[in-house]
Amino acid sequence: MSPWISAKESLRQVRLSHKVGSFNYFDVLAGLVLMGLAGSAAYLGARLIGPQVLELHPYGDTWFDSDLAVYHGTLVDPQNPGLHERTYKHPLLSFAFCLPVDLLRAFHIEALLAVRLMMAGVAALWQVSLFLFLRLMGCRLPEAILLALLGSMSAAGMFWLPVLETYPLGSLGLIWALGWVAFVEYRLQTHSQTWCPDWGWGVALSFVTLSITATNWFVGCVAIGLTYSRKRAVQISSLAAIAVLFLAVVQHAIFGSALPLRVPHKELTYIASSEAGSPLNILAAFVCHTMVMPAIRIIAHPRTGLPLMSVQLSAPGTGSVVGSLAVGLWLALIGLGLWQLFALKSHFRLRLMLGISLLSLLGLHMVYTGRETFLYSLHFLPFWIGLVALGSLTIKRSLFIGLVLALLISAGFNNAVQFNQAIAFFHGAYPGAHPTEQSAH
Repeated sequence: MSPWISAKESLRQVRLSHKVGSFNYFDVLAGLVLMGLAGSAAYLGARLIGPQVLELHPYGDTWFDSDLAVYHGTLVDPQNPGLHERTYKHPLLSFAFCLPVDLLRAFHIEALLAVRLMMAGVAALWQVSLFLFLRLMGCRLPEAILLALLGSMSAAGMFWLPVLETYPLGSLGLIWALGWVAFVEYRLQTHSQTWCPDWGWGVALSFVTLSITATNWFVGCVAIGLTYSRKRAVQISSLAAIAVLFLAVVQHAIFGSALPLRVPHKELTYIASSEAGSPLNILAAFVCHTMVMPAIRIIAHPRTGLPLMSVQLSAPGTGSVVGSLAVGLWLALIGLGLWQLFALKSHFRLRLMLGISLLSLLGLHMVYTGRETFLYSLHFLPFWIGLVALGSLTIKRSLFIGLVLALLISAGFNNAVQFNQAIAFFHGAYPGAHPTEQSAH
């Protein structure tokens, strides 16, 4: 048992979390401000990056091996099938991207602006969802605000929320899964241990986690399994799968999208790929790069030879003069969170959710390595933030706030420096912008 928490203190924490779980006007105000900040930052970030990142040539998959240029190509040219071809692993992506952009364009908003507005809206919803999850799990208002800001200032948040990719939407569903577990646990503790959530909410949650990225459904199933009986969990997950499959067929008829389970052979090349480096490289990206951006390398794309930004083989903390400090602070907060993962007497379901999800995500990406682990970092981030937030439930509140503030400043500065470096690439000012020269060093 942690020396910081006595049995009496554990009971006090539960009562405190119940009190904190009641939302008031300050929560509403904080949520609105956070939404505005995140949406504005995502829109400004997209403008700073510029439209070049959306060009397939000469840039290719420059932005950390992502598909954002392909997705944008489909949204501006309906005859381009690039987005729809990827729905075998993102089941309802055509609906998720095309419908909002088409709606905005119906108001005579040009395509690039419509895409940026859509992603700004997703970023705002992502930010407020993270904040609400932190409040539901029992974080006090100041800690919830700081941790929510830390999420958007992280490397994952800063580099992925402004761009047209699946990860902001996929991450949003994962936050909702965490929030659902926290909400059900709160209701069971404060109302009745016999209370059972309505099955319709479970179907909606399972549907959301499956619809954007198929592998995220495992996390959705874990959330359902922790909040419903075994029989009801199987029924809920089955109904969600049927609903997604039905809509995928409709989507296929409208857009010509690929149907689920039609996995092309190229996906097999991402299993245990040598391009991802060693398991230590994957672990470093999974743990450290998600929060603190290391130095960005420019390499040659293995298929096209075009320049490609990569941090897969970069050492943690190499992004700036304060990068190592930020990594140290981040690891300290993770260590505190891991301690409380086992020491806390409350939040049993949430602690199981966090532990199972982090281990499963790490295991998945140790096998399905791909080329760039950072590509998936926005999926990891909510679980790391949730784990770190467990530290806010201890009596060492001043220490926790001090660590988070120091990390927010150091990581924010480091990530902004690297973000500017990434922007500089598109203006021809990035060092080593010639991939053949960079790869030769």
